[in-house]
Amino acid sequence: MSRLIFTFVGTFAIFQSTSHYVAADPSKVEMPEQCAGMNFCVHKHEDYPDEAIENLLKDSKKMYEEYPEDFVLRIGPEQDQMAEDECASTSHVDPIYEIVDIHGNIRFVVQSERFKQIIRIEQCEQPGRLMSGTRNINGELLDIVHLECKQCTMNYKFTVLGLDRKSLEAVDVQGGLPVCCSCRTQ
Repeated sequence: MSRLIFTFVGTFAIFQSTSHYVAADPSKVEMPEQCAGMNFCVHKHEDYPDEAIENLLKDSKKMYEEYPEDFVLRIGPEQDQMAEDECASTSHVDPIYEIVDIHGNIRFVVQSERFKQIIRIEQCEQPGRLMSGTRNINGELLDIVHLECKQCTMNYKFTVLGLDRKSLEAVDVQGGLPVCCSCRTQ
């Protein structure tokens, strides 16, 4: 009998240690190191709950079948790269795996072969006042007109794993996502 109890306790302990993520306290989830201090992350966390999300999508099959392809695979508009000479920026189109919601909680964004949430991110390389001329603007003009590179954001709502790890929710990203680098007068 004691051997049976030991086997059960040992098996339970191994199960708990290998499946710790499902029962993890949502307030203890952290962004991957590459995304520390950001409100979104395109790097898949080692503890990303693929299995939990796939199981919820199976149960919510109707949810993603009702939406048109352009919603299920959301990609922001491509912009004319020639128009961005004044304010250098970097852009990439990637799935978003984690966000910080408007309440400050780090949330896992639903990503699956059947349900992708892919966004075009564009970030200013050097936000702030333009100090030298560019291909389109003479440097002398900058003594008269003060131009600045400004990071523009857009509010996005994502389908995420619920805080209870048993449901899906739609939440907004805290502060929005960077979608363009704009040249403006101060």
